[in-house]
Amino acid sequence: MSQSTSPHHKSEQAFAPNLNNEVLRELNCNEETRSDIRQLRDSILDYGDAVVAMSGGVDSAVIAAIARAALADRAVAVTGVGQAVSQSELADCQSVVKQIGIRHIVLTTREIENPNYVRNAPDRCYFCKDTLYETISEWAISNGFRTLVSGTNRDDLGDYRPGLKAASEHQVRAPLAEAGIGKTRVRAIARALQLIVADKPASPCLASRIAYGQLVTPENLQRVEAMETLLHCKTKWFSIHYLGPDWATKRIAKSSTTDSSLNDSIKERLSQS
Repeated sequence: MSQSTSPHHKSEQAFAPNLNNEVLRELNCNEETRSDIRQLRDSILDYGDAVVAMSGGVDSAVIAAIARAALADRAVAVTGVGQAVSQSELADCQSVVKQIGIRHIVLTTREIENPNYVRNAPDRCYFCKDTLYETISEWAISNGFRTLVSGTNRDDLGDYRPGLKAASEHQVRAPLAEAGIGKTRVRAIARALQLIVADKPASPCLASRIAYGQLVTPENLQRVEAMETLLHCKTKWFSIHYLGPDWATKRIAKSSTTDSSLNDSIKERLSQS
């Protein structure tokens, strides 16, 4: 598997193959984090098996790690790769599953063929997640697994997330949300387990960069990914907000630089795209 060179990565360290009580006592964390890990371990163990929808972010990485520790070979990480998944996100995903030691399946998803997804209304994420969970569910059934699991955490429940409706329809379990664990505690767990994505910023899919009403097409997704790849080589964190076919209307979001010459260079590249 390829290794990511993203700046948020810590040096890779081996992941404990089990999380029994003796191992938990030795973890470098506070009692709340230790209790959270124990609760998640016991809940996932009760599933009997787990097919974790693996995005490469910290939430799904924590669930994949604990599922691997609790269920061994009855835990599998599955990543759905559609055209809105960037190569850097896939590389991050491959790096963390290698660290965890969990079996990793990559499946092609075809949400781009759904007109309801392409039209890019505010409920776009529903159609993406519906396709994702349907694809993963078909693989799970064919391979003798019953339980789909996501990294949804408690904080996600307070946001507008149409994808949660799709998760409910596909009976996807969300052990973090079910245990009332939010993002801060998720990161504490990830640090205790020494996961390389413990401090990784949230990184929504490429389609999220395209303003509602602008079509999600392969061409627009490729433009966004190409520009973000360029920007990530030059500064810590950028994302592009695609407002329409006239690149003069594009804007740079989440800039971590005040370098005016860099910003001018970026604007010039945008105008040429």
